Amino acid sequence: MLKAAIFDFDGTLADTYPLTIEILRQMAAEEQWPFPDSATIESLRSMTIRQMFKTLNVPLRRLPYLFTETRARLHDRIGEASPYNGIAPMLEDLKNRDLKRIILSSNTQEIIDSFLQKHRMPGFDDVEGYGKLFGKGRPLKRLLKKHGADRSSAVYIGDEVRDIDAARYAGIPVISVTWGFNTAELLARLKPDHMVDTPEELRDLLRRL
Repeated sequence: MLKAAIFDFDGTLADTYPLTIEILRQMAAEEQWPFPDSATIESLRSMTIRQMFKTLNVPLRRLPYLFTETRARLHDRIGEASPYNGIAPMLEDLKNRDLKRIILSSNTQEIIDSFLQKHRMPGFDDVEGYGKLFGKGRPLKRLLKKHGADRSSAVYIGDEVRDIDAARYAGIPVISVTWGFNTAELLARLKPDHMVDTPEELRDLLRRL
């Protein structure tokens, strides 16, 4: 029986993608490195994170700086981002069912807390932002242990290939949502346990699990 729904943040609950692209465009102008056109930007959604930075010709040694600086600027502007339509009612439904609602994200704790407060989203039982680009599997394992959950009682919900990898590392089912960063086609190739196209579909699926 499902007892805990663990959510990614960016691209799953919060639509931060347009704002992140705008921030990266500003950084490119400041540092005088070429920023891709709209068609190339759209193609990034069909790539993993590593493929994306390779396409952008960003050296791996620059990733820590870009990640940290992007997060710092996102922190200052997180008020400009909004939840996806249908997210708040879906979360309220989980609350009414006494199902634990948890967030685990590579974003920072401060950004997540600020966003949740601004949008008055239903209270979560736990929020963990570990602030790193890679390695979500280990924090997810620790979170499961903390809440006494396992593959029979927890599910991870995210919009990226990284989220599928993390759930498999932690040994729990994964639900891929198609309204976030990675395309449905890319996600489907990795064969997640479930895929949903809307928050309403996610709500109905969680009712059945």
